[in-house]
Amino acid sequence: MVTKAVHIEVVEDLSAPAFLDAFTRFVSRRGPCRDLYSDNGTAFVGANRLLREDLAAWHSENNQRLLAGSGTNWHFITPSAPHQGGLWEAAVKSSRHHLVRCVGSQIMWHCQLQTLATRIEACLNSRPITPLYDDPEDKLALSPADFLIGAPLIAVPEPDIQHIPNNRLKQWQWLRQIQQV
Repeated sequence: MVTKAVHIEVVEDLSAPAFLDAFTRFVSRRGPCRDLYSDNGTAFVGANRLLREDLAAWHSENNQRLLAGSGTNWHFITPSAPHQGGLWEAAVKSSRHHLVRCVGSQIMWHCQLQTLATRIEACLNSRPITPLYDDPEDKLALSPADFLIGAPLIAVPEPDIQHIPNNRLKQWQWLRQIQQV
């Protein structure tokens, strides 16, 4: 929460099992999290219940020693109080803004949407938090990416393809074109 880093996952639906799959991917990439904050969405509450049931099923003497201190503490905001999740709601708003701006009313394959979501995540994690030096001429700033990977996210420069008609583009070029808009 301090670094305002963003992790975006594309899921198939809003069910608890789909969330658990996304959460497993998150933990596999970023490592286990001690605290998880969310609103009271039915998928989150259901996933919390499923995780507690799985944890209770694994509670034996050996497993309890292995799992001690490695659990995730799930915090829910007060029901009907979305202002309490203002930090992540702002990130959702920024993500949605970029997604709508790039996609509009176009239809995309799941893998294309996943690629676009990852690029939006990189864009949001590259925004400056604070300048690194007091000199206003220095353009370096600390970003969430510095905390995630220890370096800024640098994209490979791509040629401008906005002027090429859509019917002459391959799928991967089309995806790059809508990102350049």
